Amino acid sequence: MIAVGFFFLITVGAIAIDFSRLWTLKNELQTAADAGALAGAIQLFPARYAGAQGVIDSATVYTQRNPSMGRVPGVDSIILGNWNQSTRSFTAAGTPQNAVRVVAGYNMSGMIMSAFGVPAPRMRARATGWAEAPVATTGCIKPWAIPYEHLMFAINNYRGIPNTNANLNRAFDQVNDIAALNAMSAAQRTFTLKLGSGTITQAGATNTTMPGNFQAVQLPKLWDDATQTYPTPRPQSGANVYRDNITGATCYGLSVGDSLGTETGNMVGPTLQGADPGVCKGGIVQNGPNIGD
Repeated sequence: MIAVGFFFLITVGAIAIDFSRLWTLKNELQTAADAGALAGAIQLFPARYAGAQGVIDSATVYTQRNPSMGRVPGVDSIILGNWNQSTRSFTAAGTPQNAVRVVAGYNMSGMIMSAFGVPAPRMRARATGWAEAPVATTGCIKPWAIPYEHLMFAINNYRGIPNTNANLNRAFDQVNDIAALNAMSAAQRTFTLKLGSGTITQAGATNTTMPGNFQAVQLPKLWDDATQTYPTPRPQSGANVYRDNITGATCYGLSVGDSLGTETGNMVGPTLQGADPGVCKGGIVQNGPNIGD
């Protein structure tokens, strides 16, 4: 009886260990598939597209850059097709071709279950990258921008990249930098748009705070990337326009690739008028959301 009970405990423990390893493998394969699908989708953009093979090659490289159980995962399939956002469905070889589906796989070895005659399964993970995700906002763009150096400072910190001048101005990595932003905590993605008077910082991006002004921008957009034109109405400037853009009295959209003009001036008064109620002064939120002073 004791022997039977002991055997039962060993079996249960072995099953728990095996399933724990399989669960870890599944998560790592999902990361690999996600990276491959995103890399492939980027190659589907018209400015980058160089044929289906280029999409497949990029998806393969980035899938295999993410190890599973310390080893290079297999790429079971890479399929180009169409993603329908309305039905949330992928059609292989569908048109228009705007998505890529990646399946990463790995044959698990060294499983305890093999000792009981149970073959180790091949684990797989699937991801779909969509090259036409909506990027234009449906709400109101607020008239503030984060300087590129300060964005890269936060990303470099998270990725363990030294914040040299060259790295602060390096090209944005559409795969690894986006993955870093997605993985960062809310605190790590928080930027202070203006430092209080008397605060001393070194020149350049030495942290994620910006001295001087509120990094204000003019709305609407200066340049429309989709049409490659200077759209109308033209960007508006001035304290009252800036304040109305904060309150939402006037709303504008923005898409990836569009350009904005900068708004000169310190803009302390219009910023407080537009953000109130909801001004955060001295770390204390007053009557609303945390909009930094």
